[in-house]
Amino acid sequence: MKSTLLIFLFCFVLFVSMRPEPTALKRERFVSVADLIKEGKVQAKFFGVGIFQGNCILMKVKNNTTDTVWLLLEPGRRLLASDSIYQDILVAKTKRLQLLPWAETTTQVYGFCCQAHDHTPINDLSFSVGYMAPPSLIKLAQVIDQHNFPIAAAQASVWILSDHLLPASLYNEDPNEIRLLKQTLGEILGIKMPWYAIEYEKDNILAYSGRHLRVSGTLNYSLNQNTLVTITVHSKSGRLAKILMNSSPASAGTHAYDVNIIVKDWPKGQYTIFVHQDNANLNMKTTFEL
Repeated sequence: MKSTLLIFLFCFVLFVSMRPEPTALKRERFVSVADLIKEGKVQAKFFGVGIFQGNCILMKVKNNTTDTVWLLLEPGRRLLASDSIYQDILVAKTKRLQLLPWAETTTQVYGFCCQAHDHTPINDLSFSVGYMAPPSLIKLAQVIDQHNFPIAAAQASVWILSDHLLPASLYNEDPNEIRLLKQTLGEILGIKMPWYAIEYEKDNILAYSGRHLRVSGTLNYSLNQNTLVTITVHSKSGRLAKILMNSSPASAGTHAYDVNIIVKDWPKGQYTIFVHQDNANLNMKTTFEL
């Protein structure tokens, strides 16, 4: 009986010692890479790979100690380019590494440019570990960390905060894929996000061209009777910019019109869309800004 009890206790202790740690406890072990560098426990170098978004940084890290090191690279950390003409990078995906004594490794870092008007980092450009960005960018990075948003839309959301681009710069062909991203930006900025989105021209040199190409969105309006509908776009000065619909028959009820306007050569500024019924009576109006 005594030997049976001893065997039971031995097996119980063995089971407890081999049991995986809860995730929360594991995560408590991880220490910011900036703190580990400051304490001399690791060496970390960051290099560009010639792009400005996605897996755009390589981190080479070495454990300088005889103990295992648990390294954390946080979403919201701003990596600083060694040359100021190039873009800094905002880390947008958590990176956790367990480094055995004296171990070295190289890993990709997922992030986004946070200086829209600077040059794309060249291959092998060095970065420093930098610092944590302001709370607004940290919150955005944490949301990006937890979801797989389209990469161009995620980049635009960073620029809206870091470079104060128009909130309507958040564009994606399928708006449903970025619904949460749009909601997050609205909460951070404390605004109701625009009903429309602006698509910009691509540029072979600049990450952000600043040249608007298209305005798209859904225009909702209601009719109290069968009527003719005309939809027009006017500049702030009142000049007619485009006719979207001209005396088109429509039934009573709720309608949704898909706005898709090429605005490549339009001057910057505010524009108003008017919906008229019976060619004269104003049904509704709304604005967009380029």
